[in-house]
This record gives sequence, structure tokens and C-alpha cells, in this order.
Amino acid sequence: MFTRNQIESLGYCLLEQQPNALIRHRLLRDMLRLPAVSADLETACLQMLSHPWVKELAHEQHPDGTWGSRGAGYIETIFW
Repeated sequence: MFTRNQIESLGYCLLEQQPNALIRHRLLRDMLRLPAVSADLETACLQMLSHPWVKELAHEQHPDGTWGSRGAGYIETIFW
């Protein structure tokens, strides 16, 4: 089991490695638990949202919030 101080130390060591925007956001939010109003976390969130992988995922999501192909053989499932 790791102490909170050990986890934070590891988080800061990882940040020194200049991770990509997705990893940086997760480190700040989940490992270091910065407050949502933190300027660093807000900046990391904006950078993450402009990352090509995130943009691609957002483009692939359907208006109803679902994912995946709706090509031949697609069967819509409705749960009531």
C-alpha cells in the first residue's frame, strides 16, 4: 500500500517527463487531486479536449451518445 505522499511524489515525477495532454490531465485530476477550479487542471483539460484522439472519439460518437458502426447488419436495440 502506498501513502498519499508517495503517490503525489510519483505523480510529480511523471509530470516532469512531459506526458501527453491525456496523461497530464489524468495525473493532475486523479493522482494529484487538484481542485476542479485549479488553473493547472483547467489548462490541462482544455489541452486534453484539443488532443487529436479526443477529437476523433468525439467525431465518432452518434448524436444519441452511442458508438460504433451503423452499417449493414446494424440492429437497433432499445432498452425500456
